Amino acid sequence: MDDAYISFNKEDPDALFPKKINSALRKYSLSDFQGAIADLEITISIQPRYKNQYNLLGLCRAGLKDWGGSISEYNKALEIDSLFIPAIMNRGDSKAQLGLDEEAFLDYYMVTEIDSSVCMAWDYCGLQKTRLNEFEESITYFSKAIDLEPENAEFYLSRGVSKLNCGEIDSAKYDLFKSKKLGSLDAAQVLNDHF
Repeated sequence: MDDAYISFNKEDPDALFPKKINSALRKYSLSDFQGAIADLEITISIQPRYKNQYNLLGLCRAGLKDWGGSISEYNKALEIDSLFIPAIMNRGDSKAQLGLDEEAFLDYYMVTEIDSSVCMAWDYCGLQKTRLNEFEESITYFSKAIDLEPENAEFYLSRGVSKLNCGEIDSAKYDLFKSKKLGSLDAAQVLNDHF
């Protein structure tokens, strides 16, 4: 069955599919993760090759803090489409929650190789490098995120903190002041604490 096929014909047994997907999305948005999972189990029985339902199932399992289960679901989505960026990003998030920082980094980096314009992937690469105490490397990734989204206060904050950890005081101040100017209260706190 074509994974893009969705029937809205009441006589078609697949018409239940969009109803259950919409129900699962609604339940997920209300943090009813168990209810969403029940709906998604029905959609999988109807159309087992629809990658988005596995990604949503992974998000539900992550909502329940079942990080290993969420990774398993993201992997199922990636078996259908190995370049499916939402599942790769989400899998990286779950790996980070498990403390698998190098593996999480590799997922985020994979996204940058698929689409170098995903600024959050660059940012998350940097964040994972900071968790690995690889501050100098993290600066490179935060800089790429800033190049893509130069008005994002969080990117400057992250790069500024990494520069502080590398002893690049003047450059760190610049990034932190820029972040503060863009509205980051955290940057104001870091400046207050360190300068």
